[in-house]
Amino acid sequence: MRITNSMMINNMLRDLNNNLTSLDKYETQMATGRKLLKPSDDPVGTSRSLKARIDLARNEQYSKNADDAVSWLDMTESSLAELNNVLQRAREIAVQGANGTLSDEDKQKIAEEIEQLKQHVLQVGNNKYADRYIFAGTNTSIKPFDDDGKYNGNDGAISYNLGPANALQVNITGNDVNITGIYNVLDNIRKGLEGDTSIDLSSQIGEIEGLSDNVLEQRATVGAKSNRAELVQNRLSDDNVTFNKLLGNIEDVDIAAVAIRISELRAVYQASLLSAAKIIQPSLADFLS
Repeated sequence: MRITNSMMINNMLRDLNNNLTSLDKYETQMATGRKLLKPSDDPVGTSRSLKARIDLARNEQYSKNADDAVSWLDMTESSLAELNNVLQRAREIAVQGANGTLSDEDKQKIAEEIEQLKQHVLQVGNNKYADRYIFAGTNTSIKPFDDDGKYNGNDGAISYNLGPANALQVNITGNDVNITGIYNVLDNIRKGLEGDTSIDLSSQIGEIEGLSDNVLEQRATVGAKSNRAELVQNRLSDDNVTFNKLLGNIEDVDIAAVAIRISELRAVYQASLLSAAKIIQPSLADFLS
């Protein structure tokens, strides 16, 4: 096969272009910090990258759910703590009123305090998290307790997905806590202090103790769920670090290795240019002579 000058020049141009293309690829990697610039660069790596990104996005959503779950449960726990404080104070007042040593004026004063405790119970019962009423069941957009303590919510459950097949119910309802019952017993104590003889203050003390036991039971349930949510929250945070590290291993360049490769390719390209200069150096007159 006869090697012509045209063939040599074409081969030279092809090799120069290949060397320049390789150099451009690695210089782009250096500039972007990424080694997967298009799927054809590494089909297997691209597939692994897509799966890692899907796993990371799913895990980040679970992390957001866990954060919301913990915040909801924290709000619930603090609300229950307030109700517990109200009941403790109401019991103290009921004991004072039942012992028969208070004057009518003193009874009226503590009756006014009971009225304030009633209003506080309604305020707690209408507490919100992220603009959602926490004791309203699934009817979270409507105020669950009206001014006379009537419950307008439902007994529906609100759950957050914290992982595959891992849903956590975060809400307890106004009926679970029996906030209406708390409101009513406070109203009875107020009436008894104000002279309603049909109200036995001593019996109201027993009612308060039963309500307090229920609130404590609900707090224990909420606390256990909060602990679980925090454990999941920590695990998901660790998983996010793992997924990001995996994604970095797949997509990110090794800067030192790429720098060495660029140096090598630049040397090859310079050598190609020198070789090309020698190929195209002879003039047309040299071939005609």
